[in-house]
Amino acid sequence: MSISSVAESKLEKAVAAILEDESEPGRTIDSVLSDLFYGGCASCTISDMVYYRNTLPFYEEHKGEINKLLVECKISVTDLQDWQTDDPLALEDMNRNTLAWFGFEETARILADRIGYED
Repeated sequence: MSISSVAESKLEKAVAAILEDESEPGRTIDSVLSDLFYGGCASCTISDMVYYRNTLPFYEEHKGEINKLLVECKISVTDLQDWQTDDPLALEDMNRNTLAWFGFEETARILADRIGYED
């Protein structure tokens, strides 16, 4: 079962597409997910989630769904690693990047569960 086949929302489809782009001969989806879940986006394992030029547009496009994920996960932004408390509304790049990473990682976990991925 492909990861894109279980994607439902716009955010899920975007994450699935990026994950599939990361898989290549010798690097399966399971390997990509394992790397992501080990070090997160901060480990630079997902090339489209490294630089602000990618993460900030990703956040802007999906911020509504990312906000819903925060609520569903019952997570306060102040609980996110690297959250800058002097920017509570995520007006600055660093906090928008943090939210993009959270949204990507949490959505990848949801998709991984749907395909039966086990670490």
